[in-house]
Formats: sequence, C-alpha cells, structure tokens
Amino acid sequence: MRKSSWIDGLQLFASLGVLTGLILVAYEIRQNSDLAEADSVRAMLVGWQQISYSEYETDIVSIQVKSIEDPENLTAAEIGKLSAWLTVIMNQYMLTFSMHERNLGYNYEDMDNGPEMELVSGFEFYFGTRFGRAWYMENRNWIDSEIIEILDREMEATPPQFSVSYIERIRSRL
Repeated sequence: MRKSSWIDGLQLFASLGVLTGLILVAYEIRQNSDLAEADSVRAMLVGWQQISYSEYETDIVSIQVKSIEDPENLTAAEIGKLSAWLTVIMNQYMLTFSMHERNLGYNYEDMDNGPEMELVSGFEFYFGTRFGRAWYMENRNWIDSEIIEILDREMEATPPQFSVSYIERIRSRL
C-alpha cells in the first residue's frame, strides 16, 4: 500500500511537471508571437520611412510636381522613376491593409477604417494627378480589390486636376 501511494505521488508530481512545462512552452510561444508582431510593425514603419526619405534624396518631388503641372512633357526616365515610386507606394499601402487585417500595425483611432483613411489622405498627392490616375489604370490588375474599390470611389469624386488647384491654393496662401 505504501509503495502504491508513493508511486501515485510520483505520478502526480510528474504530471504537474509536464503541465508546468506546457504552460512555459505556451508562454514562450506567446512571447515569440509578440516579437514577430513587433518586428512586422517595425518593418512596415521602416518601409514608410524609406519612402519618405526617397522623396527628398532624389528628384522625385520635382518630377511629381512636373507630372502635375506639365505631364505631357515627362521624359521616359521621369515616367520610369514615377512608376517605380508609385509601385513602392502601392505595395506599402497593400502591406498596411494586410497587416491591419491581421490586427498588426498602427493603432488607429478608427480601427475599422484606419488604412482606408490613410489611403484617402494620400490619394490627392499620389493618385489624384493625371499621371497618378494613368499609372493606376495601367497597374490595377495586381492591386488588391479593397484598395481598387477605394481608389475608384476617390477618382470618381475628385476631378483629375485637383492637385493643380491644390498647389495654386497653397501658393495663394504664401
């Protein structure tokens, strides 16, 4: 009888050890998941930061302004630069939407519409120009349908030369 209760005690102790081990493994998995999430957010923010830096380190801003003021006279090289730049911008927007669907990324005040608000706020500068619209129409076959729906709605509501009037309004305030 004594030997049986001693064995039962050891089995109980071993079971508690296994249970404790499983709890620790679950905790480690959760920590790794949190680290992966933080790394994803950091990568997204670095992507946006690199886009911002590229706007100022190259002549992309002057090319963008030319695409607003005089799009017919863009050179092939300028069209190539703007196309590459808009491709990077669009990939970053698609990443933002994808991360938002997985509850990763920015902590928007309006959690349901955060990425959409971000896309709409950048619409005028990136896709509100005649060049931006032309680029979008040529590239919409690889863009996520949710983003297409938003951009189509914005394009319908915004005149194609809205960016020109925006620049004129800014100049008038100087």
